[in-house]
Amino acid sequence: MLKQCVSGCFTEAIDFRKTLSVYNLCYWFNGLQAYVFLDSNAIAVVDTSGCFKIYAEDCEKDHVRRLRWVLGADENLEEFFEIARRDMLLKDFAKEFRGWRPRASDLWWALLIAHCQRAASFKQGWGLLHRIVRSYGKEAVVEERRILRPPSPEEVLQEPSKLIESGVGFRAEGILKTAEAIASKSLDFEKLKDLHESDIEKHLLQLPQVGSYVARLALVLAFRRYSLPPVDKWVTAIVSRAYGVEQRERAVEAFLKSKWGRWAGLAVYAMTIALDAQPLSQALKRIEQGLTTPRRDVVPSPLNMAAFCKE
Repeated sequence: MLKQCVSGCFTEAIDFRKTLSVYNLCYWFNGLQAYVFLDSNAIAVVDTSGCFKIYAEDCEKDHVRRLRWVLGADENLEEFFEIARRDMLLKDFAKEFRGWRPRASDLWWALLIAHCQRAASFKQGWGLLHRIVRSYGKEAVVEERRILRPPSPEEVLQEPSKLIESGVGFRAEGILKTAEAIASKSLDFEKLKDLHESDIEKHLLQLPQVGSYVARLALVLAFRRYSLPPVDKWVTAIVSRAYGVEQRERAVEAFLKSKWGRWAGLAVYAMTIALDAQPLSQALKRIEQGLTTPRRDVVPSPLNMAAFCKE
């Protein structure tokens, strides 16, 4: 059992309910509080008011600093929201999500998310992640409660059969090679974090089955680097329809960079939330109807992932 190291409350004007709930598996958010993984031996319990307790094996580490990074407490998104307020697709999102911050993850989990989302719908990709966590069944004990945690790269390598049983299919090779690179430290977040975005992308692209979309999604999720937008078929079609851009990935990428600048990747991330990451035909219909903020009747969605635990 981990021991309690520190507690406190954030004073920043952050919407913690949205920050904690968006793209968070049902194992780790119950509507009132979330379990936030800081490292392999440290977990924060954060409630929607912004108060927290941190549990860890080593209380000497600066876990509060890590928590601030994960929750984006020190990230200034004023410029992003200013552009979004004038944008036809994200103007309503900008009003409703004003205090939202994207949560950061470690590099392993970011790349695992990206692998699972490759050539998959939101429901398919996050369904895979849900099953991976459940299949490995690794637990941590916090406040006398056993909670599932993500399997480490080493644990995935020790039992690759559970990965296959989770239904990842053709993604298995890429996930296992990524696990090997991180476990061996040939891919190291600390060595990459200060590099330019394009240089980080080059390192990530050296991994098997990691293309531009996977690498750039990891840039958003693990590094909080947003200048290189992750563009797939869904994003290409959405941007083409909404803004009249030629329906080619390169044309869409160029448009996003010109419109959003250093926030292009975050704009793509926000689009998926605004449209509940729905299948393309439904998302395009919503754009035509002007329904560009999350809907409560869409489940599962990036804002409501409890449905995965009911399957």
